[in-house]
Amino acid sequence: MRKHFKVFPRISAVLLLLTFCSPGFGAESQQLPPNKTSFNDRLSTAYAYSSRGQSKKAEKIFQDLMRSNPREAIIYDTYVQALQNDEQFDRALQILKQAEQQIPARRENFQAKRVQIEKQKKFSREMTAAPSWDKARIFASSEFVMQTNIPQTYLPVVTQKIRGILKKEQEMLKGILGPSDSMISGMKFIVIGRPHDYLIFMKEKYHDDTGLVAGLYDEQARQMIIYFDGSADWKVIAHEMVHALIRELYYPKPSHFVDEGLAEYVSHKIEKESMKSELLDKLEYSMWLYHQGKFQDVSDLFTVWKKYERPSSFVGQEKTSRQFYLIAWSFNELFIETKDEMIRKFYRGYLAYEQSRSYNDWRSASDYFKAHLSPDQMNKLNKAWTNFLFERTYESI
Repeated sequence: MRKHFKVFPRISAVLLLLTFCSPGFGAESQQLPPNKTSFNDRLSTAYAYSSRGQSKKAEKIFQDLMRSNPREAIIYDTYVQALQNDEQFDRALQILKQAEQQIPARRENFQAKRVQIEKQKKFSREMTAAPSWDKARIFASSEFVMQTNIPQTYLPVVTQKIRGILKKEQEMLKGILGPSDSMISGMKFIVIGRPHDYLIFMKEKYHDDTGLVAGLYDEQARQMIIYFDGSADWKVIAHEMVHALIRELYYPKPSHFVDEGLAEYVSHKIEKESMKSELLDKLEYSMWLYHQGKFQDVSDLFTVWKKYERPSSFVGQEKTSRQFYLIAWSFNELFIETKDEMIRKFYRGYLAYEQSRSYNDWRSASDYFKAHLSPDQMNKLNKAWTNFLFERTYESI
């Protein structure tokens, strides 16, 4: 089963900010207090308590944090998400109201969250009459099989969205990796609409208690698992579908670099509107790393990649994951969209190299880069990558 930070609950962006948010970027409300470590620990602990059903302990920490840091948007974001996960929608709306009063500059964001919560609240009411997971229905089409317990009225929207993402992603991958001799057939989508059912399903089938996950791909069972609460985090699901399509249509063992880089690139393009804020966050983070002396050389790719495949600790893994996803995405997008024929030709050769191998890692990639790029070409690639990051940041801002 594939698991990485992209597929963690919808709060993933908030938790990443807890670990990685750096002074100097974003609005005042996104900067962490001076005692960042203590702040991070307490906020993470509160969310963990909430995820384990210890709502009173979570409530106390959240309230203390809001009193001492009333203008920190990240507290409200995290608290509201915890309440959403626990289906305490009215309480979540109350906290949003407090947030709007304390941070007027974020009112538009909070209002969008309010709309989402109202949808979830409506869906939760409708789910009371829906069947339990052990009575979930199965629907089959020529493209995929779906097992779900969500109300019938939501099925057309979910089915159409899945079908649309699959079609667009296949077209994009065809343009990048070439035509495929294989066909999508028999892939399964498990769409679970009740938090309790989802958590029990994950615990029993995968012995997993991570919490509510927007979407993940189980490559052994050839199935996508989606948590649906009246809406869905389609950008995460689009990312996971790329992993599925690469394996279904092209080759079973892509490197992490190509696998995650293409998943990021394609999902950015498919879910462009919903990815805007996340993309800007990535680009700002890359600029911060650049000014710290990192992300300036192709060798950084292999340094980060090696750490990603050999994590030393959970915190280290989270930090390295974010850097690796960023570096994999940016290099793959550069390779795909550049007009420089030398770089394009190199990328086509590298993809063919990967597809010819049964196993790919940072060592094999490093060897290929060194063997097929002269010092001058390596310098040219370094400059193109740096320019790409600066140009994309400028465009996004």
